Order: sequence, then C-alpha cells, then structure tokens
Amino acid sequence: VMDGLAAIRWLRQHDVDHAQATLPILLLSAHASSDAEAAALAAGANAFLAKPVCRTALLDLIQRQLGLAWQHDNDQNRYVA
Repeated sequence: VMDGLAAIRWLRQHDVDHAQATLPILLLSAHASSDAEAAALAAGANAFLAKPVCRTALLDLIQRQLGLAWQHDNDQNRYVA
C-alpha cells in the first residue's frame, strides 16, 4: 500500500523511457499546510491543492498544467476544452 507521495515518487523514479517526465501530477490533500505542499512538490508533484477542493481552482490547475483553454457551455452547465 502506497500513499500519494510514495506513488508520485515511484512514478517519477520508474520512468525508464521518460514518458512520464512531462506527466502532470496534481496532488489533492486534506492536509492543508505549507509543509504538506512542500512535501508534495519535493516528491515530484507539479501542483498541490487542499481539500475541500474548489472546482474553479481545480479547473485552473488542470488548464495551466495541460495548456488548455476552457469554454463554458451555458446550456449544459459544463466546461469543455
């Protein structure tokens, strides 16, 4: 059994073909402290977000990490890339 930090470290360390070097990893945690964020980033996460997760903040992180431009579909009340 692995926690999130161990999983991130494993992914980054076992990336033999470097395909995951560009894999964005966003860590969502109930531990909302600067130490928890620093640990996540040190483990290899690209970004950290504390729970409870704000939908707008999560969409913003995804947008920045993947280089997306969101469009809001007012008829369906959803976001599309």
